[in-house]
Amino acid sequence: MHISEQQLHLLVQDQLPPDELLQIEDHLIECEACAIALTDFLASGQYLERRRDARSSCDIAAHIYVLNPAEMRTEGLVVETSELGLRVRLPKALLPGSLVQIRTEYAIYMGEVRHCKETIAGFEAGVRLIVTTRISPSNE
Repeated sequence: MHISEQQLHLLVQDQLPPDELLQIEDHLIECEACAIALTDFLASGQYLERRRDARSSCDIAAHIYVLNPAEMRTEGLVVETSELGLRVRLPKALLPGSLVQIRTEYAIYMGEVRHCKETIAGFEAGVRLIVTTRISPSNE
């Protein structure tokens, strides 16, 4: 069995389920053909073309509120934005499917956690936006 192109897309976008991710990582260690296919895939930039909208890197302090399934509050950083979503870095893991509110100095976002992974800096979660409310800066 070799890794499909769809699995390569999901792998580089960190959207594989944990059990499938482990299987693919193990397979890449043992299968030179698939390791080369992954290298070629990354070099081609094909995975970038599937994104629906442009993404911008940032570093914006945020208050993150998990509204459902369990209430939780934490601080974090918005590290990437796009028209349809955010990537946030935070100290705690978020469950995929959770409804969250993310407040920054200039906006309040409501969205659904699509994925969350552990990183050296804590956790990073991808959030698909449902509603964005812009806040005007106060004239103090």
